[in-house]
Amino acid sequence: MILNELKLYNHISEPDANSKVWRYMNLPKFLFLINYSQLFFCRVDKLSDQLEGTLPFHNRRNIQDYVASYHPIITKKFASDYAEKEELNILNFKKYTLVNCWSKNEDESFALWKLYLDGHKFGIVIQTIYKKLKESIDSNANDILFGDVIYDDLVNLVKQSTINFRKNKFYRFENEVRAVIFDQYILGKSKEKLPLYEVGVNIKVDLNNLIEKIYISPLAPDWFYKLVCDIINDKYNFNFLIEKSKIRESL
Repeated sequence: MILNELKLYNHISEPDANSKVWRYMNLPKFLFLINYSQLFFCRVDKLSDQLEGTLPFHNRRNIQDYVASYHPIITKKFASDYAEKEELNILNFKKYTLVNCWSKNEDESFALWKLYLDGHKFGIVIQTIYKKLKESIDSNANDILFGDVIYDDLVNLVKQSTINFRKNKFYRFENEVRAVIFDQYILGKSKEKLPLYEVGVNIKVDLNNLIEKIYISPLAPDWFYKLVCDIINDKYNFNFLIEKSKIRESL
């Protein structure tokens, strides 16, 4: 189910239906996608940014100040301990939350090419529109929430949804759109929550509906463009529009 259809999630903003969204990847990840028609959703606690899915500092202070002001008998230590407990509860949710990330831009980004390929030349970016992204990912087996990432130092509502759609301001250049799956856990023998997946899970996707265009990295040699075309068109019989990066013309 697409959770955006529920009023419960009206506080999550979404791009316009025809907004262009991009997913940058290296060659192995692209080949996995083409071969299996699956997108990888990663556990939040396995992402490189350890601030993902954490309670912002200003929210921690707000909780502490609110508890401290609730009644004169409440000590600062009690308020601090309460806020710390809330933070730990939220941190635990990282193990049960899965994300798949895209970037919303009108054009490809050289900065994102360099960031996601980590110095490698052999990369691909998939371009689609937001509407097709939502339509293409199989939401029958999982409840998925789509939306814009907000770049701010706090969240207005302390919820799993708002916290997992927020990043620090210095990541604003990513202009991220993401799909999020919550509550992926099983109960252990002592009824404790255990992560359902070790690292993440692959979700089925309709590639013919998803992909509008494929661009080849501006750093890749000419033979790599031909190789990708041969793999996509001859081996897998897709008819995607494949172009060399427009950034290459300015290098």
